[in-house]
Amino acid sequence: MLVKNNVNTIKNCNHCNEVLFTDLNWTVSNKKKCNYICVTCSSLKQKYGINKKQYERILFLQNNVCAICGCEEIAKVNKNIKNKTKRLCVDHCHKTGKIRSLLCLNCNQAIGKLKDSPQLLRKAAEYLEKHNAINKPIE
Repeated sequence: MLVKNNVNTIKNCNHCNEVLFTDLNWTVSNKKKCNYICVTCSSLKQKYGINKKQYERILFLQNNVCAICGCEEIAKVNKNIKNKTKRLCVDHCHKTGKIRSLLCLNCNQAIGKLKDSPQLLRKAAEYLEKHNAINKPIE
């Protein structure tokens, strides 16, 4: 179980070696061993079984962009931060848990809403192509 610590010290994440200001962004996975893990590594490990370095390797292999639309997602996190890069989503098969690729939020949600079905995605594309052809302005 992960336990929050209130000590104001600097440590390194045991997974990615990132410098951590422990009062802000770390958890201790084992009190006796003091395995300091940053929030990102902790989340990636719990959800997908990878750490931040593995995530960054996948991102590098994708040229730092979404595997579908090619965008590097920028999101407004809060009103005090104008633009902050938001991590791409780890897309994975919900049946096997196998990681497929990294996607922007829009692409990840789109394929999720279409139930990860290639048939539904093709139907949606055909639908859009059909209606875009009809709605073209007459010259």
